[in-house]
Amino acid sequence: MNHLKKEEVTFVNQKFSSEDSVVLRFGQNVQNIPYDYLQRVSIKEGVRIIDLPDTISGVRVALLDLSSLSKTGTFKDCLATITISDCLAKDIKKYVYQSSGNTGNALAAYSARHNLKSILLYPSNSRYKLGANFIDKRYTTTVECNVPEPQIKELAKNISENLNLPLMPTFEHQIQSNKLRAYFIAEYCRSTKKYFDWHVQSLSSGYGIFGFYRGLEELNNNFGFTKPPKLLGIQQESIHPFVNDYRKQINLEEIPEGKAPTIEPTLFRRNPPEEFLKLMRHIVKQHGGTIEMITNKQYRQFRDKVIDMLKQVNIEISFTNIPEKEMIEKAGLLALIGTMTAVKSKIIKSGERVLVAFTGGIRKANDITNFEPDFVISDINDTYTLHNIKEKIL
Repeated sequence: MNHLKKEEVTFVNQKFSSEDSVVLRFGQNVQNIPYDYLQRVSIKEGVRIIDLPDTISGVRVALLDLSSLSKTGTFKDCLATITISDCLAKDIKKYVYQSSGNTGNALAAYSARHNLKSILLYPSNSRYKLGANFIDKRYTTTVECNVPEPQIKELAKNISENLNLPLMPTFEHQIQSNKLRAYFIAEYCRSTKKYFDWHVQSLSSGYGIFGFYRGLEELNNNFGFTKPPKLLGIQQESIHPFVNDYRKQINLEEIPEGKAPTIEPTLFRRNPPEEFLKLMRHIVKQHGGTIEMITNKQYRQFRDKVIDMLKQVNIEISFTNIPEKEMIEKAGLLALIGTMTAVKSKIIKSGERVLVAFTGGIRKANDITNFEPDFVISDINDTYTLHNIKEKIL
């Protein structure tokens, strides 16, 4: 079993519980952003760990719930707090960002409270994830993009450069926000004497995993986290670059992505940079683990069972009827299904303990409101629309 040494975490604000705000409780460990700015920006970024009542073939499973106790119902509220705090500290009043849903809601909600203006670019298949109650159009200009993900990134970069506005959030914002879960988990393990052999998460860009293991490195240096959990990264059938890179490292044949429908649009990163691939390789090599793919057939096979498992611990999956009934977020389901298939294939063994990152958006039905974009763009060279975007933000 993994275990922690007895050293105590010293940078903890005891005035705040992790269920209130993991940012305020552990934010003094955030680098290069003054803590008083985090205090100004934080709303509610609560996290908790929930044990599932039944084992899966002898494997004990707990959920790292990063969504249910947050302001916008998404784990990106931590990222929003870090990003907006840094903007205020550096007197940045306008910025550009890209999102497939969760970051869009979180940054828009947190920006508006501090009168920061932004341009949000998002893919057309993610419109149903955005809530009009989180996006105040006085502050956030929304651009729906009917182009592939690499072109959305290119468009965001071009708008940023043309308007001389920074692209947010930065890589370091992602790392600093996601590393806080490591501090929370270390405290949890120390207080409960429960330790985890595996950490499971669905992957897109990999920021959550990169930040988590950065946090564990800091804990090892300062507080004696001796053996971090192994990584089980999960990707979907339609988009799985980390799976194929991992398979390449162990001399297995790559799995073609083919034409399978995308289950979760937020897990969209088809071509991660080489430095991201290298960092993921380093984590798996140093800590152990694997990157596995869930097929659409496996998703359909286990989906209802997983939803019932979540209901047992009072986590209700949110649906929207705009434009038709659709589950708002499936990333957490994919991670839990990936855990079940890993147990079945003996990757995870009986007697081990698993922590599954439940990163999906959880929103009450009355929080799901119709959303219409300010602009729709189908050609990144559409100079007329780009001019109108510029006029609106400036």
